[in-house]
Amino acid sequence: MIQSKIAGLYVPLITPLYRREIDAESLGSIVGHLDAHVDGFVPCLSSGEGALLTDTQWLQVAVAVITKATKPVYTGILRPTIDSTVTLALEAKKLGADGIAVPVKSNNDIEIQEYFIELSKRQSLPIIIYNTEEHYVQSIETVKKLASIESVIAIKDSSDNIQLFDEMCSMRTTNDLRISVLQGMEHRLKVPNGCDGYMISLLNVEPEICRVMLDQQSDKVNEEILELFSKYNLGGEWFVSLKAILHTKGVITSCEQVEQSITLE
Repeated sequence: MIQSKIAGLYVPLITPLYRREIDAESLGSIVGHLDAHVDGFVPCLSSGEGALLTDTQWLQVAVAVITKATKPVYTGILRPTIDSTVTLALEAKKLGADGIAVPVKSNNDIEIQEYFIELSKRQSLPIIIYNTEEHYVQSIETVKKLASIESVIAIKDSSDNIQLFDEMCSMRTTNDLRISVLQGMEHRLKVPNGCDGYMISLLNVEPEICRVMLDQQSDKVNEEILELFSKYNLGGEWFVSLKAILHTKGVITSCEQVEQSITLE
């Protein structure tokens, strides 16, 4: 039976490279550095430049994280078609991933629902729906319909749709929404009751303060996090800043970005 919820801190990992190759050693170093502080790992999502990774690179990252982590791993899959998404989902299953995180690809609620129904039929791993800033669910009614899909276990909300997020959290407090609700934006960490956790990039470098914020919901800590949001350029090319910070700390070898010009089928 597929688990019904997840909670806590889930880190969308950056993807380290060295001389344009996936740096598995540095990935292992990041995982080891964070393992005691987070509840799970999400490689290959937007913070991991997942849309730019080739399938070979994606596999290298997934293997490195799954073999090192002692916490659950939900592999991000940022692919443009259902077929290419399913292909990697099946690979994730073979590798022993605990689930997948897949972004919404439309602003049409009917299309969103149809996509995740088909995805759930064609692969068996639990699904975290990633509500992005560009494409996201429009109504609470559609959230309810998505929650009725057995393999859907959570939604990471980065849409900045405050009303929808608050509605989802409210439904969690009354047990009217089965799936977990995770905040995906660092400047929205002062969350209402019912929010199950965070899936934010800041966890790559500051997991301790994120844990304090989740547990205590402090205005003071929230202000400190907002300062870090600006300091670390999390509203810009955030993964570049995070790589630089991790390099300075000696956690990874290089600050290189994923630079691939590929056409995904």
